[in-house]
Amino acid sequence: MLKHNRYTIFKTISKCLIVFLLAQTKTIYCQDTAKYFSFFSTEVIKEDSDLKQLAPYFKGVKVVGMGESTHGTHEFSTMRQRMFKYLVENHHFNTFFLEADYANCLRVNAFIHGEEDNARDAVKEINMWPWKTTEMVDLINWMREYNEKNSNQLNFIGVDLQQYVETIRQMDKILKKYKLPITDKITYQKMLDTNFFLITDIKTLATYKKVVDEKKQIDLISLNAEDDKIYTTLLRHLIQIINSKNNDYRDKKMAENIIYHLDIDSTSKGLFWAHNGHVSNIYKKTKKEGKWNGFTGGNLKHLISDKYFSIGQEFYQGSFNAYYPDSTSTHTISGVGYTLGVVKVNPAIENSFSYKYKDIINPIFIDCSTLPKKEKVTMSFIGAVYYPQRDGKPKSVARNNNHGKNAFDAIILIDESTPTHLLKKSYDN
Repeated sequence: MLKHNRYTIFKTISKCLIVFLLAQTKTIYCQDTAKYFSFFSTEVIKEDSDLKQLAPYFKGVKVVGMGESTHGTHEFSTMRQRMFKYLVENHHFNTFFLEADYANCLRVNAFIHGEEDNARDAVKEINMWPWKTTEMVDLINWMREYNEKNSNQLNFIGVDLQQYVETIRQMDKILKKYKLPITDKITYQKMLDTNFFLITDIKTLATYKKVVDEKKQIDLISLNAEDDKIYTTLLRHLIQIINSKNNDYRDKKMAENIIYHLDIDSTSKGLFWAHNGHVSNIYKKTKKEGKWNGFTGGNLKHLISDKYFSIGQEFYQGSFNAYYPDSTSTHTISGVGYTLGVVKVNPAIENSFSYKYKDIINPIFIDCSTLPKKEKVTMSFIGAVYYPQRDGKPKSVARNNNHGKNAFDAIILIDESTPTHLLKKSYDN
């Protein structure tokens, strides 16, 4: 009878309390002796004692890369905000680095520093659908509120190199303030009517390069210090975009851009938010110019060693936003119609990483250094587009991609993915 009563009492304990008890256990081992910690929630909550367990992992770290196995998962986005908030309040982090262009993030950065603006409109200007969400709006509203009350001022910085026209527009915006020469209207219109990355003819490319040369030659002596810093950084990104035609790879440059901002301000410590692939530690040494060096995280590991810490995120089952195949859609990718919307997938396959841990109360943080030496970390690899099959294979390789145990320093697993809340459905990048 006593045994039965104890069992009954145990069953009535709330799930929240169970998670709390697990979270306080400093060293827990699963079937493969992997060390993990349980979190209270992926949602942004006041209580952060579960995250404080992770403090030793962030000692001496300057950049935390935090990834996502899909660009359209709500829980990954809120976990990101939770983690950034924790790092700001407990480890003096002050910068949010994003897989988006520097030019497109300037408006958001101005907003969090007090500029009178609309948060939703500022987020839309990032101009990439994965970031145009209410989750992102919530993050930047929190950053603005934090800056209003604290001397440790936060910054929102894009480190990608894809938006040629917006970069030019932001440069011209500064030049116009000082009555300096801007891009002529005919050339600017040509840029609006074409996609730089699809241009192959030498004549058109020469026009683009001419604009870059003109921007480089402008005398900036009349600019104030802040405008000079912004213009110089925009020019840096513009040159990178132009050189990307010559195999100047995105990941290597994103890493260099993060280091660039760390060098400008020695007090900078940032969270880099991007796809799992970009934040992963994979790096390949090569002496040949133009050869792929690996992902952004791998380049950061190479450049700043253990001052970089990477966290991948993965889910077991559920749905998310992405472009999915739709024969009726007028929006095409490689000649195939795709529509932006909700995609639901089957649970992860047997023996995949999330399958192995599906019976543990999620979300959990797994220390990858404690994984068995031959562990195969088979995870989802879904970006802005979901391809249900590739190369004629019936199962999507996007759900069964082998990263290897050294790809991340840690992995956060959640049980069920739900879609992000898009500000609008669009065919932006």
